[in-house]
Amino acid sequence: MGKKDIGVGVIGIGMGANMLFLNRDPHSRFEVRAVCSPTAEKVRRLAEEWQLPFWTTDYRELVQRDDIQVVGVYSPDHLHAEHALAALRAGKHVVCTKPMCTNDDDAAELVRAVEETGLKFLVGQTMRFDPEFSNAKRMVEDGDLGEIIFAEAHYVHDVRPIWPLTPWRLQVPQDFMYGGACHPVDLLRWFLGDVEEVHAYGCKSNLTPEYAYHDNYLINLKFKNGVIARVLAAYGLVEPPMPMMGLGLFGTKGSLI
Repeated sequence: MGKKDIGVGVIGIGMGANMLFLNRDPHSRFEVRAVCSPTAEKVRRLAEEWQLPFWTTDYRELVQRDDIQVVGVYSPDHLHAEHALAALRAGKHVVCTKPMCTNDDDAAELVRAVEETGLKFLVGQTMRFDPEFSNAKRMVEDGDLGEIIFAEAHYVHDVRPIWPLTPWRLQVPQDFMYGGACHPVDLLRWFLGDVEEVHAYGCKSNLTPEYAYHDNYLINLKFKNGVIARVLAAYGLVEPPMPMMGLGLFGTKGSLI
């Protein structure tokens, strides 16, 4: 049995609610002790259900608590930097769901804050934990495919049913290059390392005319090790007839798709 001696506070109770299961893991040292969401009724109900000692609608109250050592940021994408910076400046380690932020200036400020505080900052790239992809990683590390020559990955989605569930994606709006394409790009980086060159095209499908940005992307990547790869990140599609997430690896001994 693990001693629950590391307190966790969660900002955002959509995907962030998954962190509550730490409290049921007898071997984990982590314990969620506080939750935050702008909707008082929802966050109050969740806190009561899980018997949490504290809930709030103000993230500033959460990050200042002495019984919290780690803050999980699961708010809408455009708020990640604000919430993560507040946690770091309050002396808390941070776990942030992807993307870390949505512009270069915020990225630089977050990096500076981590360097200045010496705190831990982890961006949660969840696809690495999917059994399909973790098994592929093991095959590559074991040499089953030989040297990788070429790779590809995709994340495709008809997002129209998602707008009513998370209206901020349309109202802010969410930038799918940050909020979607990062999944397949990160998978490829996990296998192939750092990227040296990037070339991309984007288009606006107009399936949702009020969405202001491109919603479909084709991205070519050249990695520092010389391997080339391609990414299909498409969200303005009508019921795409393929798995939502996919990976292809082509090596000197074999291929995996």
